[in-house]
Amino acid sequence: MKIFLGILVLLCTWVSAETSLIFSYNDYSCGWEIGTSGYTELTHENSFRMITNVAVYAARGRSQVTMAQVVHNGDWNCDGAVIDIVQSQITARVSQMTTILSPAKNPNTDDLSSIDLLVIMGHDSFSFTQAGLNNIKAFLDRGGVLFADDCNQQPTGPFATSLKSVVQTLYGVEFSNLDPYNPVYKTYYNFDGNNSSYTPEGYGTQWATYQLQGLSVYTPNLPENVIDWPSTPEPMSIVFLAIGILGVFFKKYYSR
Repeated sequence: MKIFLGILVLLCTWVSAETSLIFSYNDYSCGWEIGTSGYTELTHENSFRMITNVAVYAARGRSQVTMAQVVHNGDWNCDGAVIDIVQSQITARVSQMTTILSPAKNPNTDDLSSIDLLVIMGHDSFSFTQAGLNNIKAFLDRGGVLFADDCNQQPTGPFATSLKSVVQTLYGVEFSNLDPYNPVYKTYYNFDGNNSSYTPEGYGTQWATYQLQGLSVYTPNLPENVIDWPSTPEPMSIVFLAIGILGVFFKKYYSR
C-alpha cells in the first residue's frame, strides 16, 4: 500500500510540472510593431501567431485571459505601445476568448494575483528586489505564464543574462529548449516545434531563428476548471520526480 501511494505521489508530481516560463531570442516584440517600415508580413504574422498561442496556453481552457507587461529597471518599454497591439491582435484572432490587458506591473511593488500572462521584453540588463523575485515565483508556482522576448536576439546578451540570473536565483536551474511536442506549439496555431526557420512553416523572424526555451515549474495548486497541460518533462519535472523517488525509498527504509 505504501508503495502504491508513493507511485501515486510521483505521478501527481510529474503531471503538475508546467511550462510556466517561455523564452524567445527571436525579437517578436519588434514584429508586433504594425506599420513600421522594413518589417516583413511574415515576421508580423509569425510574431502574432506565437504570442496568440502563448495567450491561449496561459488561459488554460478558460474563456478569459488577463495579461500585463512587466516593468523592470532596464528598457522595459522599448517598443512603446506594442502590448496594446498584441491585445487587439489576440482578440481579433481568438473570438472565443476574452483577452484583457491590465496596466503594466512592477513585480517589486504590484500584486500579480489577477494576472495569467506576463510579458517581459527589453535589450538592457535588469534585476528585481527580493520582494519582486518572491512575487514572480509565487506567480509562476500557481500556474501563471511568463513570456520573455529578447530584443537583442543574443543568447549571451545583457537581457538574456539577466533573465537567466533570475531563474537561477528562483529555481537553481538552466533553461532548456522546448520539446517540439510542447503544447504551446499547438494551442491555437499549429507550429512545427522542430522548425524555427523564417518560413511560413517555421516560427522564426527576419532577425532570428532560435528555438524557444522554457522552464517547467511545479504547480500543485492550479485553480479549478483549468487545463493541466500535458508536456514532455523539462528540468524541473525531473528534479521533482527525483525528489519523489528518494522520498519513497527513504520512507520505505526508515519504516522497517
